[in-house]
Amino acid sequence: MSKPLYFWGNDNPEDMRIMGTAILFAFTINGLALFWFADAIAQSGPAIDQQMSLDSMRGLLSVTLGWIFCFLSAMGAQIRTKMVMQEDTDANYLATRAMYNTIEHAIPSLLLIWMAALYCNAAAATVLGTLYVIGRLLYPILYGWYGHFTLLVEFATQLGYVALGGLMLALFGLLFFDTPLIEEAVHNWYLPFYLFGGLLLLGPLNINLVGFGVYFPVYKKGLQWKRQFDEPTPVKNSPYQFAMYLRVSNEFGGTDFGPHTELEIKLGAHLEKCNIYIPERFSILDIHAKIIRVGEKTIQLSRANDAANIFLWSKEEETAKRLTVPTVLVQQDEFSLGTPEGPRFTVDFRLPPPPRIPTRPTALLKDQ
Repeated sequence: MSKPLYFWGNDNPEDMRIMGTAILFAFTINGLALFWFADAIAQSGPAIDQQMSLDSMRGLLSVTLGWIFCFLSAMGAQIRTKMVMQEDTDANYLATRAMYNTIEHAIPSLLLIWMAALYCNAAAATVLGTLYVIGRLLYPILYGWYGHFTLLVEFATQLGYVALGGLMLALFGLLFFDTPLIEEAVHNWYLPFYLFGGLLLLGPLNINLVGFGVYFPVYKKGLQWKRQFDEPTPVKNSPYQFAMYLRVSNEFGGTDFGPHTELEIKLGAHLEKCNIYIPERFSILDIHAKIIRVGEKTIQLSRANDAANIFLWSKEEETAKRLTVPTVLVQQDEFSLGTPEGPRFTVDFRLPPPPRIPTRPTALLKDQ
């Protein structure tokens, strides 16, 4: 099977040029929409000042109905996929992930749109809320376009993030400066900078500051502590004396995954179905790769399905070649998952430890 070639001209599903293009697209669309409706925004105001009349709330109600349509559409796609393609794990994962993403964004996005309409500017909330709904409609399409995650989804995600950031900044302006900044921004040259400030407020300051800086390190340390007391499940009747270990490269934590004496192990983004969990953000599928023991110090590596990307590394040339057929690996052979720059593993075989030695890791802990 030939390498997948995305429309951006290579086989990298996370080409950062697509992310940059998506962000530029989002700023352009949001900026043009606000500029186009600048007069309507100037004539509007907080819906609460107009006693929340139907005329003042009409746009907000339309956006809300559009959001409900998005939610139910994602639900319908999930139901239909599970009915028609119930044995296809990839199809079910696509539908489930699109549904979960919709659920994850529902509460904060609806609250921001409603609060901005009630207390800042109903017209601005309608314009940016409409763009957010359009992004939500596009998300399942772009997520499933190539049958697995690619940065193509960022055209939908960033479109919505820039819109929500603009509304959040308006609310902050009202709270701290007694004026919704968006009403002045739409008529001035600094509108792009206003939208950029909103995106920074939504992303680095809200999503990343505590999520990346506090919660994730706590999760990581907690898992490390827990695994000191876990014990590996003994495998009966293993025909091999040596256990297999997979060491991930230092930039992804330098962790040893092992000991593994199973005849087959699975690597992927599904916690329950895989022996080794690797986050989806690394372009990892539900079940991405399978390893079968075929000898004392020999394994066979294969893709779990045709959409999975696995790359074998040449020791002599430091180049990666995409794996297309099941391939035998031996001691110190190396492979990476998702992309050539993704999590890179080195195969090793060692005698298993005696009982009650701290357990093997089961998840890639370090983000990249």
